[in-house]
Amino acid sequence: MKKKGKITLITLCAVAGLLLCGGLITGFLANRNLVSAPTVEVLDDGTSVYLLTQANEDYKGYRFKFTSNGQSFSIDSQTNIIDLGTNEKIKLGEKYDISVCYLGEMEGNNSKYSKEVSWQSYAYLASPQISLGDGFISWQAVEGASYYEVYAGDSMTIATSNKISFQELKTGTCDIFVVAHSNNANLKHSKPSNTLKGVKVVHTLSKITDIKLSGYNLTFNSVDKLDAIEVYIDENEPITIFVEGVQSTTGYSYSVEDISAVYKSGMKLGLAPKTDDYHFYYDEIVYYN
Repeated sequence: MKKKGKITLITLCAVAGLLLCGGLITGFLANRNLVSAPTVEVLDDGTSVYLLTQANEDYKGYRFKFTSNGQSFSIDSQTNIIDLGTNEKIKLGEKYDISVCYLGEMEGNNSKYSKEVSWQSYAYLASPQISLGDGFISWQAVEGASYYEVYAGDSMTIATSNKISFQELKTGTCDIFVVAHSNNANLKHSKPSNTLKGVKVVHTLSKITDIKLSGYNLTFNSVDKLDAIEVYIDENEPITIFVEGVQSTTGYSYSVEDISAVYKSGMKLGLAPKTDDYHFYYDEIVYYN
């Protein structure tokens, strides 16, 4: 009887030991899942939007879960950061609840999911790449862009296509870059394009039209805003006269009240826009009558 009792006591101790070890192992695994439960956050660096969680080398990867209107999908990644702007599963403007877990070697070894964070999806437009042409700046159209801001020196001009003429920019030597914008509130503006350094922006002037003389009062029109004209009398060297125009829907109207100091009746009278380093005139001189 004593021997049998001794064996029973040993057996009970062994069972108790196994139960204790099992409890410790279970507790360890539960604690491991608790400690390993990650967090997730949305990062915006001004050019892209990312999801970030803590790196954990004890697991083989990361699973980001997106839930919207009761429907869920997952994106698995080997890195602890993903770019939200480049994933086709994400719909612009959709609100998502996002969580993440660590991926184990088997599904049963995954960590718990993190607490969810909410995010209204948006993306940034791609940055244009601009190039210099003969009298214009151009770039490849940016997908989703509605218009472009063209910065030339201290001025900004709106372009609705992927090309802008020097005629639309302020004259001078300046640096030029472009930013793409969208009318879609879920598409944010791009980062600035590459910069073209020291571009000489020049305007080509159109010929003067509708020249009229009333006594010695000279009037004429031009589509351009002019600061001065060159007056050609007979075959002599031109005389510069400064002018100030009145803008209309078709251009500018100009008036010189008295040109009797340089012009007499019967003389040959010709006009051309005044040129300088930033203005060029290619047409022939326009003569009165």
